[in-house]
Amino acid sequence: FRGGIGVERMEGAKDVDRAWWSTCSLRYKRHLVLPAKTSEGVENSDADGESLDIIQEYNGELYCIYSNKKIYKFNSGNDGFGGELNELPSQATDALQVRMGGTLYLVIATGTGYTYVTAGESDGILISGDTYNDDATDAKFLTFWDDKLCGIDNTGQMWYASTIGTDVNDAKLPLPDGHVTDLFVARNASGNPVIYAMTKEGLFAHDFSNNKFVETQLALPFHNENGKGSIRWRDSVYIPAGLGIYKYINGSNSAVVSVVGADRDDGLPSDNRGSIAQLLGTHNDLIALVDGTLTPSNVDMFASGNESSVISDTTGYSAILGWNEIGWEVKWTAAGTDQGKKITSGYVTDVGGNLASTNPYRLYWGFDGDLYYQQLQSDVINPNQVVNYKYEDDVDGLHYTPWFSADQVEVDKLALELKIETDDCSSTQTVAVAYALDYDDSSYTSMGTITSDGTTTYTFGSSLGTAFRAIQFKLTLATDTQNASPDVVNMSLIYRKKL
Repeated sequence: FRGGIGVERMEGAKDVDRAWWSTCSLRYKRHLVLPAKTSEGVENSDADGESLDIIQEYNGELYCIYSNKKIYKFNSGNDGFGGELNELPSQATDALQVRMGGTLYLVIATGTGYTYVTAGESDGILISGDTYNDDATDAKFLTFWDDKLCGIDNTGQMWYASTIGTDVNDAKLPLPDGHVTDLFVARNASGNPVIYAMTKEGLFAHDFSNNKFVETQLALPFHNENGKGSIRWRDSVYIPAGLGIYKYINGSNSAVVSVVGADRDDGLPSDNRGSIAQLLGTHNDLIALVDGTLTPSNVDMFASGNESSVISDTTGYSAILGWNEIGWEVKWTAAGTDQGKKITSGYVTDVGGNLASTNPYRLYWGFDGDLYYQQLQSDVINPNQVVNYKYEDDVDGLHYTPWFSADQVEVDKLALELKIETDDCSSTQTVAVAYALDYDDSSYTSMGTITSDGTTTYTFGSSLGTAFRAIQFKLTLATDTQNASPDVVNMSLIYRKKL
């Protein structure tokens, strides 16, 4: 299933490696296993009820900024937070670490200005006694280019500072207030790195020589979520728009735009929808943080600075998806009554203070005010061959195949046998098997639960077979320990057409 999720109805051999929806790991040939273990809900008691807006690395440590405008240091050695370090003038909107004039700064945009600080201690760790400098130049998003700290405010006015705290206004976007959604650096058609401003109407390149923004070939229809959390990953720029993602490659006198989001093909099941809040790059995957809810607004969606609700509260599905340029897989999903809650910021790093893990490379994210993290691999891996690989043992893995019609929906088929080859199964590492018929996914018929290795054969209809126009299989993988996962190696459906 390495082709990934997103195919509801199979069409020929091209879809044989696809799934409709799955919370299992799909990256490995001849292995369908549980996803990586997620450490859930590291709570900061001092920020109870607040959202985790920003996660940012600074000088080898991890810092979290909450909606109450307060900054805390996270220590992954004991999964705990220290005391409050500082309170910002306004709620944080962006952050980065940058070295200017030989000094390493943590810079935080607050919408009404920006705050910068450098660690006063010799060990480089921020403490409550450090001096935080508040600059009044408005900044909603930040980036660093050509040894300059650059920011842009809600009106689209960009500025730069060659020395931190000495800001000079530069170009301004030719768009209404509230239309800028990100600021980042990527290469232009000549291969040189330039500043790009992403907006609700498309991508603009900064022309420093002429002090202006130039519209690129990536002009998009208006979407309130266009470009939020855009990123440069590998050789391309990836720009989200709702659940969709545009891949933008800028070459010599040409630009290539393709659609690679999880909404391609047949999209996602209706109860697993959401809108991308941020994109993050890892060695193996482009990570998409999918927010299952957006803030509802009764105000006109085109009005300056207002959010529109694409998805009603509690009806969306917050999740983390991964794209490896072949297919999408689900890394994590909110479960139960939490599915409609908000996923906010994310960060990929191997820092965090006194890491006890043998592999500190992690994806961190904020969800419903708490800090979550998942161990990542820095190389292409086979889960059977990795030491200390941890599987998800708190939530079962669900896997739905596409609907199979043998490419002839008008012909009745007779399902005779289903053969499933498994490995690493036991009474506590199990695979439950069920099927549904003729596009009715409201009811599944159980075939049994596999608890042993080898090939298990299920017979349809007490050996007489079961008639179908289309058939879909549902697998449920479960384990009682994070050190082992049941492994589905192969599935074979034996059927005949009734001509």
